[in-house]
Amino acid sequence: MFLTFVVRWKIISTQAFSARKHLPSEPRIGAFVRAPKAREVLASRIPVRRLAQLLGLGAALLAASERAGADATDPGVAVLRSLFNAPAASASLFAPADGAGASPATVAGYVTFYERTIGIPATIVHDGIDYLVSGPGGTIRAALQLDEAGKIAALRFHDETSAANADALARVLGAKTLATEWFAPAPSRDANVARTQKIVDDLHVALGAFRRVETRHAAYYAIFERGETHVQISADRSGRIVYLSFERN
Repeated sequence: MFLTFVVRWKIISTQAFSARKHLPSEPRIGAFVRAPKAREVLASRIPVRRLAQLLGLGAALLAASERAGADATDPGVAVLRSLFNAPAASASLFAPADGAGASPATVAGYVTFYERTIGIPATIVHDGIDYLVSGPGGTIRAALQLDEAGKIAALRFHDETSAANADALARVLGAKTLATEWFAPAPSRDANVARTQKIVDDLHVALGAFRRVETRHAAYYAIFERGETHVQISADRSGRIVYLSFERN
């Protein structure tokens, strides 16, 4: 059975929405390994365990380099970077509207919101079916779909992670009584707080005492005595909750 509890104060997510040749004088990676004298030097001067560590590090660096190269040519990475670099001028990045989903202007507002919470993105990488957009203050996942022309056909931001979000979530789940001031001002804030109190109480009855918040694959999981729940949360710059969603299998 799949249960979903959602409390919203402000909607902040949307949905439809070289190969390089080596010069003759340039050293080649691995060329020294094929030279007998080089092998002798390695064997005589580098312990086997240390050599294994170096080779393992080299493989990790090579994998990271290959991933960075793939991300550099990923059209989705380029589109998201353009969107975050100039959200006010993002209309040209979107496919013609069909009346469904949010407008480019609305999405630009979401992007501006995330730039205030996680900061200007330093890295954008493809991670499975999502993109991880990471700034100095945290990470947000983006589910992106491009049309044949490379324009945005669908875009949804989800699973924002930051230190402020983790603190706000732990405070809510660890308290017996929720305080209204923990939540961002909204016309229905009192009703939303009461609804959230009921959800938290039900989770404690079903799963036991709250233990901790874990971050796995750039997503939050609240760990209880007898189970866990995936949680999405977003807090403003003052640490007040603007979005909160619980899901439990």
